[in-house]
Amino acid sequence: MDFTGDLWTNLATSGYSKKNEYVADEEGLILMARAGLSIDESIPAFSALGENVVYGAGDPRKLWSSHPRLEDRIRNLEKEIKKKKREKDFVPGVVPEAEDYYRHIAPTLLINARLDLQEQQFERAREALSKYLKVKPGDAEAYYLTGEAFRRASPLGPDFTQSLAAYQQVLESDPGYANAYKEIGMAYRMQGQDIEAGIAFQQYLELAADAPDAGIIRAYMEGLR
Repeated sequence: MDFTGDLWTNLATSGYSKKNEYVADEEGLILMARAGLSIDESIPAFSALGENVVYGAGDPRKLWSSHPRLEDRIRNLEKEIKKKKREKDFVPGVVPEAEDYYRHIAPTLLINARLDLQEQQFERAREALSKYLKVKPGDAEAYYLTGEAFRRASPLGPDFTQSLAAYQQVLESDPGYANAYKEIGMAYRMQGQDIEAGIAFQQYLELAADAPDAGIIRAYMEGLR
């Protein structure tokens, strides 16, 4: 880890003034109001940031940053919300239904799930994928990532029920999704269900004969006989 480089980066990017941060937050309230959204919802959104390991207390950049503390930003927002509610032309916004919100941020949910898998945040990945599938049912990739979240959390089992169910949903949506067959085969192989494993591996090879791991899968199949 290049501590010196990280230190320099942190110091170089910490020069934004508190005033600019407050102005940005206040502009956000204006944009929310223009979109017809309830500006009160900005408070729980900012509170949620405090639970984020990057933005929250675990962030070492806070040691040098001149950014205002999260608590100060929330207090400033509360003050601005009260001010806006006193304006003559103030119109209370609405709180969108959860699924309507998920529908608008669906691509972000899928990206976040991929990143969470990389960071081994398997439960968080599953939560994002669950929200995504509420508005994008039948998405084969989302089902596959769900299976991966279960599999990677417990790669040796002993229970493969949830990962297998997710991979089967992949194939219901897209019968040509090769990697789902491979993971199904691996799960059956680890459980000693050789016939089922062989069938799944064969289907994988029919779809991905030139895959980099095709030779390994063929070797597995030989071992099943």
